Amino acid sequence: MESQSKGQRIGEILLDHGILSREELNKALETQKAKGGLIGAILVNSGFVKEEDLAFALAKQFNYPFLSLDNVTVNRNLMKEFGREFLLENCFVPIEKTRDVLTVALADPSDDETIKKIQSKTNLSILAFVGGVKQIEEMIRRVFGGTKESDSIKTDSILKKAAEDKMKDKK
Repeated sequence: MESQSKGQRIGEILLDHGILSREELNKALETQKAKGGLIGAILVNSGFVKEEDLAFALAKQFNYPFLSLDNVTVNRNLMKEFGREFLLENCFVPIEKTRDVLTVALADPSDDETIKKIQSKTNLSILAFVGGVKQIEEMIRRVFGGTKESDSIKTDSILKKAAEDKMKDKK
């Protein structure tokens, strides 16, 4: 299924994995046609899929590994090395650091600029996984505190940036 997902539309990936029904996809496509917007954001905002499901599908679509953060233990010391603002601004959480590799969960692992910032800050190679925005926010909140509103990372803007980055890669 991995090779079939590459280039496949996000709705089709969600259908293939039984996460979304054809009826729900059609309703979301009608909303998109009428109001515009990104299909992933429409699916999440309509309650048809969870944000984590969307992150999984995006990982499949862009051929990145996916990491569910539900069962990941927060490494408080590692997160504090980066600081709350840096983590929120770049929408990632560090998962594990070995001698020369930092494993991170990013909302958009195709964001080369963010990966370069992390590399510059750590002098480590980066192993990037796709993680859900809300899960990333929650991990940051667990370590640093804060409210959902103050820590809100906009899913729509991340999806738009990921789509733009993917279009640049095709040119």
